[in-house]
Amino acid sequence: MVEVAAAAVPTGMPVVLVGHSAAGPLLPGIAACAHPPVTSIVYLDARLPHPGRSWLDTLPPPRADALRTQVAGDRMPRWNEWFPPEAFASLLPDERAREDFVKDLPEVPWEVFTEVMPAAGVSRLPERPLYVQLSEAYRATADEAEEAGYQVLRAEATHLAMMTDPSLVMDLLLTALT
Repeated sequence: MVEVAAAAVPTGMPVVLVGHSAAGPLLPGIAACAHPPVTSIVYLDARLPHPGRSWLDTLPPPRADALRTQVAGDRMPRWNEWFPPEAFASLLPDERAREDFVKDLPEVPWEVFTEVMPAAGVSRLPERPLYVQLSEAYRATADEAEEAGYQVLRAEATHLAMMTDPSLVMDLLLTALT
């Protein structure tokens, strides 16, 4: 899918790669093989690259232990089921939007959480990646990104603001990228 989207970019146009949440650590690898080359990377309330460690290794031990208890066979339940129903409802207050969102969520194989991330592309990131913090849950990650030299924008929104307040997210991205 990335190749199809990249192929549609007119010659000479900048290519911006945006990743949300758990997609963040995948961005360097995607950028490393993208053609045309990626000119900007945006971490949108996302986890940062963690080469040499698994996603589970990056979590505080109590959170990792809690997730381990949710594994059924070799799969994690849908993302919305990781949290109490009221917590998920607060992220997406509109019931219809919540139902539409949930129907497309997969049960992800447990190995996705335990796979050690490669260093692919990390050394070839654009000079100053952008980090956009949407939710309080990603404040520490935004702080870490800032300490690492990323450009950081912060908003008081929710983790799923691209669904609940898409104008805010678009404004943040356009402000940062122009």
